Amino acid sequence: MITAYDISAALDGDSGVKVYIENILAAIAKAAPERGMVIYSSFWNEPRRLSQIKIPTGPNVSVLYKRFPQRLSLFLDELGISVTEKWLLAEGVDLFHGLGNTVPALKAIPPVVTIHHVGMGYDISGGWQRFYFDYLPRRSGARAQAVIAVSR
Repeated sequence: MITAYDISAALDGDSGVKVYIENILAAIAKAAPERGMVIYSSFWNEPRRLSQIKIPTGPNVSVLYKRFPQRLSLFLDELGISVTEKWLLAEGVDLFHGLGNTVPALKAIPPVVTIHHVGMGYDISGGWQRFYFDYLPRRSGARAQAVIAVSR
């Protein structure tokens, strides 16, 4: 089994979400070394952002980075133009785990989402903020096969 883990939420600097993502990846890599792990993210900036997070290493771990604007991929996925699923299927992914509140609209790959303190303290007055901090977590929770809640 190959699981893709979306680490995008950990790439914006130090945060509790980043600590969670680093720790859960390390724990999974240690507990199930026979399972394939695809560490996934799409963003437009340079790939050096990936060096800001501790990614486990091993023969079962690969990194799938797409230089593609995350805002655009999230929006296209919601419209049913699933660029993310295309990339993941090419890697043989069997399960997708959105570690930071969101999962794309997937048809062939079952999603799991970890929901953190959504909506608390975020300014959602702009269109992108409402989409990312309100709409996407709600939709992601509704379409996920499982929801992991790590805060009250």
